[in-house]
Amino acid sequence: MLLLLSLFLSSFVFAQGGATGAIGGVVQDISGAVIANAKVTVTSDATREIIRQVTTDSSGSFIATLLPVGTYTVEVVTTGFPDTQFPGVVVRITETTRMTAVLKTSVVKQVVEVQSQVEQVNTSDATTGQSLGAQTITDLPPGYAKLSAVADALRRRLFGLERRRATPVAARFTCT
Repeated sequence: MLLLLSLFLSSFVFAQGGATGAIGGVVQDISGAVIANAKVTVTSDATREIIRQVTTDSSGSFIATLLPVGTYTVEVVTTGFPDTQFPGVVVRITETTRMTAVLKTSVVKQVVEVQSQVEQVNTSDATTGQSLGAQTITDLPPGYAKLSAVADALRRRLFGLERRRATPVAARFTCT
C-alpha cells in the first residue's frame, strides 16, 4: 500500500514538473553594456498574474524557471532607464526561451538658466576706479579732507567749473 501511494505521488510530481519551461536572457542598454541588479518580472498574459520576479546578476543575466507553458510579458525595471515591457514571450515544455532585453535610456529634460550682469571692461586703460559724488567726498572722515580739496581743485582745473554744493562730481583716483 505504501508502495502504491509513493508511486502515485511520484507520478503526480513528475507530471507537474514536466509541463514547465523557463525564460532566460540578458539585460543590456542600447550600447550593449550589461545591466546588473535589474528587477525582472514575468507576468502571465492569460491571467495577468505575476508568476516570477528575479534580479539580474553581475553579468546582466537572469533566468525565471518552472513557468507553466504559455505566453508571458517580461518587464524590466532599473534605475536610469524607463520601465520596459517585452510582451508575447512564449514558453514551451522543457525549453528555456532565450531573450535579450535592450533598454533605452530615458529622456531627461533639464533646463539650466543662467543670469548675470556683464560689467564693461576698459581695455584701453589698466587703471581701476569708481565714480564718487561730491557728497560722498564731503562725508569722508577728517583724515581725508585733503582728498576732498584735491577733488574740488581737480574738478575746477579740468572742467573750469565754479564750486557748487549740490552738483555731483565724478572723480577718478588711481593708487599705484
